[in-house]
Amino acid sequence: MILQLFLNKTDGISAAIGHAIRMAFRYWMGKMRRFYQSHLKKDFIASQHARRKGSCQRCGRCCKLGVYCPYFVELEDGGTGCSIYEYRPLQCRAFPITGTDLEDAGCPGFSFELLRKEEE
Repeated sequence: MILQLFLNKTDGISAAIGHAIRMAFRYWMGKMRRFYQSHLKKDFIASQHARRKGSCQRCGRCCKLGVYCPYFVELEDGGTGCSIYEYRPLQCRAFPITGTDLEDAGCPGFSFELLRKEEE
Protein backbone atom coordinates (compact mmCIF):
# COMPACT_ATOMS: atom_id res chain seq x y z
CA MET A 1 0.00 0.00 0.00
CA ILE A 2 2.77 2.45 0.91
CA LEU A 3 4.66 1.52 -2.29
CA GLN A 4 1.50 2.11 -4.33
CA LEU A 5 1.05 5.56 -2.76
CA PHE A 6 4.70 6.31 -3.48
CA LEU A 7 4.39 5.21 -7.11
CA ASN A 8 1.29 7.38 -7.65
CA LYS A 9 2.85 10.61 -6.34
CA THR A 10 3.21 13.29 -8.95
CA ASP A 11 6.24 15.22 -7.69
CA GLY A 12 9.27 14.94 -9.99
CA ILE A 13 11.57 12.60 -8.06
CA SER A 14 8.84 10.22 -6.92
CA ALA A 15 7.34 10.12 -10.42
CA ALA A 16 10.73 9.37 -11.98
CA ILE A 17 11.49 6.62 -9.46
CA GLY A 18 7.99 5.19 -9.87
CA HIS A 19 8.38 5.15 -13.65
CA ALA A 20 11.77 3.40 -13.37
CA ILE A 21 10.31 0.77 -11.04
CA ARG A 22 7.33 0.15 -13.35
CA MET A 23 9.61 -0.19 -16.40
CA ALA A 24 11.99 -2.56 -14.59
CA PHE A 25 9.01 -4.66 -13.49
CA ARG A 26 7.66 -4.72 -17.06
CA TYR A 27 11.04 -5.81 -18.47
CA TRP A 28 11.49 -8.57 -15.87
CA MET A 29 7.94 -9.83 -16.44
CA GLY A 30 8.68 -9.85 -20.17
CA LYS A 31 11.83 -11.91 -19.59
CA MET A 32 9.90 -14.43 -17.49
CA ARG A 33 7.08 -14.54 -20.06
CA ARG A 34 9.50 -15.17 -22.93
CA PHE A 35 11.34 -17.86 -20.95
CA TYR A 36 8.05 -19.62 -20.14
CA GLN A 37 6.71 -19.36 -23.68
CA SER A 38 9.91 -20.46 -25.40
CA HIS A 39 10.31 -23.53 -23.18
CA LEU A 40 6.71 -24.60 -22.55
CA LYS A 41 4.52 -23.07 -25.29
CA LYS A 42 6.24 -24.21 -28.47
CA ASP A 43 2.96 -24.29 -30.46
CA PHE A 44 2.31 -20.67 -29.51
CA ILE A 45 5.85 -19.72 -30.58
CA ALA A 46 5.33 -21.45 -33.94
CA SER A 47 2.02 -19.63 -34.52
CA GLN A 48 3.60 -16.28 -33.64
CA HIS A 49 6.59 -16.89 -35.89
CA ALA A 50 4.22 -17.64 -38.77
CA ARG A 51 2.89 -14.07 -38.33
CA ARG A 52 6.33 -12.51 -37.80
CA LYS A 53 7.81 -10.64 -40.74
CA GLY A 54 11.27 -9.15 -41.24
CA SER A 55 14.69 -10.11 -40.02
CA CYS A 56 17.17 -9.30 -37.29
CA GLN A 57 19.02 -6.05 -37.93
CA ARG A 58 21.69 -6.93 -35.32
CA CYS A 59 20.98 -3.72 -33.42
CA GLY A 60 21.40 -5.43 -30.03
CA ARG A 61 18.34 -3.78 -28.48
CA CYS A 62 16.93 -7.15 -27.40
CA CYS A 63 20.27 -7.94 -25.73
CA LYS A 64 20.00 -4.79 -23.62
CA LEU A 65 16.35 -5.25 -22.67
CA GLY A 66 16.07 -4.94 -18.89
CA VAL A 67 19.49 -6.45 -18.21
CA TYR A 68 22.53 -6.14 -20.42
CA CYS A 69 23.34 -9.63 -21.80
CA PRO A 70 26.87 -10.75 -20.92
CA TYR A 71 27.21 -12.40 -24.36
CA PHE A 72 26.40 -9.24 -26.32
CA VAL A 73 29.49 -7.85 -28.04
CA GLU A 74 30.20 -4.68 -29.95
CA LEU A 75 32.40 -5.45 -32.95
CA GLU A 76 35.34 -3.42 -34.23
CA ASP A 77 33.44 -2.53 -37.43
CA GLY A 78 30.74 -0.83 -35.36
CA GLY A 79 28.31 -3.75 -35.60
CA THR A 80 27.03 -5.89 -32.78
CA GLY A 81 26.67 -9.59 -32.20
CA CYS A 82 26.29 -12.50 -29.86
CA SER A 83 29.43 -14.28 -28.71
CA ILE A 84 27.46 -17.54 -28.24
CA TYR A 85 25.13 -17.16 -31.23
CA GLU A 86 25.25 -20.86 -32.16
CA TYR A 87 24.36 -21.83 -28.58
CA ARG A 88 22.10 -18.93 -27.53
CA PRO A 89 19.15 -19.69 -25.22
CA LEU A 90 15.71 -20.58 -26.60
CA GLN A 91 14.19 -17.26 -25.57
CA CYS A 92 16.86 -15.45 -27.59
CA ARG A 93 16.22 -17.65 -30.63
CA ALA A 94 12.49 -16.98 -30.37
CA PHE A 95 12.72 -13.19 -29.90
CA PRO A 96 10.51 -11.31 -30.72
CA ILE A 97 7.56 -13.50 -29.78
CA THR A 98 4.83 -10.84 -29.69
CA GLY A 99 4.26 -7.22 -30.59
CA THR A 100 4.87 -6.35 -26.94
CA ASP A 101 8.45 -7.56 -27.36
CA LEU A 102 8.86 -5.20 -30.30
CA GLU A 103 7.54 -2.29 -28.23
CA ASP A 104 9.75 -3.09 -25.25
CA ALA A 105 12.95 -3.43 -27.27
CA GLY A 106 12.23 -0.88 -29.96
CA CYS A 107 13.16 -3.59 -32.46
CA PRO A 108 13.44 -2.10 -35.98
CA GLY A 109 13.68 -5.30 -38.01
CA PHE A 110 10.45 -7.16 -37.29
CA SER A 111 6.69 -6.70 -37.45
CA PHE A 112 3.68 -8.95 -36.93
CA GLU A 113 0.77 -9.47 -39.31
CA LEU A 114 -2.56 -8.60 -37.75
CA LEU A 115 -4.93 -11.47 -37.08
CA ARG A 116 -7.97 -11.66 -39.32
CA LYS A 117 -11.37 -11.79 -37.58
CA GLU A 118 -11.88 -15.52 -38.25
CA GLU A 119 -8.47 -16.35 -36.68
CA GLU A 120 -9.15 -14.60 -33.35
